[in-house]
Amino acid sequence: MELSVFLLIIYLVIVKSGEVAADRGNIHNTTPRPCCFPYKFQAVVTQLTSFSVQNKVVTRLYRDWDSKIQVQEQATFTVNNIQSTGFKTIMDYKHGKLYTVNGDECRQAPLNSGMLEPCMPDNAVYLGTSYVGQESNSANFDTWYFKRNDFNRNLEMTVSVTSDSCVPIMEHIVGTIGGGATNNLVFFTNVTSVTDVSVFNLPNTCLSNVQM
Repeated sequence: MELSVFLLIIYLVIVKSGEVAADRGNIHNTTPRPCCFPYKFQAVVTQLTSFSVQNKVVTRLYRDWDSKIQVQEQATFTVNNIQSTGFKTIMDYKHGKLYTVNGDECRQAPLNSGMLEPCMPDNAVYLGTSYVGQESNSANFDTWYFKRNDFNRNLEMTVSVTSDSCVPIMEHIVGTIGGGATNNLVFFTNVTSVTDVSVFNLPNTCLSNVQM
């Protein structure tokens, strides 16, 4: 299911982008340049595999490139709200440490790969432009393909970002990172600036009761 939907997205972006341009005029006067995600942002991230369950599992993502830290809080999404499950991972790339928090328990492990950079490489391949939403009230997005083959990573990445501000919409990552295989297709929603920077602080349980 993930692969078929992903291929459908790529088809819509590459094949249909010409039709979109014909219908709406040229969105870009020239081919857009690779761009940079916001250096510090938060979002609700959904994996495609969670679509088939009643209480969907989502991730609250907080990323701070300047401090080289990323926090992921697992939550369940219901028809009423988003509720935290108490499970959190803190990736401190600056000091090479991974903290896994589950309630009052905190485990620490080495973090042996580099953080995903906010900026696409200069050789990123532009795949096309399309839009989401109703035509009269829509948001344009560009899709790019590139590789990351350094810092213990061997990844192929396809990302879709808003055309005006490079805010992430979709991200597909396949390959290996830190020695482990990955094949993730995720969608970003509720992307904003970080509203509470204390989210990057280690919880007390990680300062006083760390298990290795």
